[in-house]
Amino acid sequence: MILKLNNLGESTANELQQLANQLNVQIDNILDFRNIRAPLGDGNYIILLRLNPGVGHWVCMCNNEYFDSMGIGPPRILGATKCNEKQYQGSYDNYCGLWSMLYLYSKQHNRPDLLRNFYDLNTEVSLS
Repeated sequence: MILKLNNLGESTANELQQLANQLNVQIDNILDFRNIRAPLGDGNYIILLRLNPGVGHWVCMCNNEYFDSMGIGPPRILGATKCNEKQYQGSYDNYCGLWSMLYLYSKQHNRPDLLRNFYDLNTEVSLS
């Protein structure tokens, strides 16, 4: 079975869990950031950061390493010891859930090469 996402590429928690099952990716929990009260510790987590009502951004943690497809550092409460600084996702794209899943897949299946060849989209353009 192939997972079909809605037209915008946005992912629900259920869709991400289905994709994890298809890819043999272990997820210990899918969490809403507003409900996290202490550092998560070791494990594999997908976390929904709610920016505004109805607007969210998926990030993930794998054994205290934080991944955000926008290259933004982790909220302190998560207790992350490492994080990425590279921006993989375009500012107007809606694929953060898929990027989080790719990160977890690369960590769990020993495939760091999967993320190496993507460009860092956090660049400045000088028009002078």
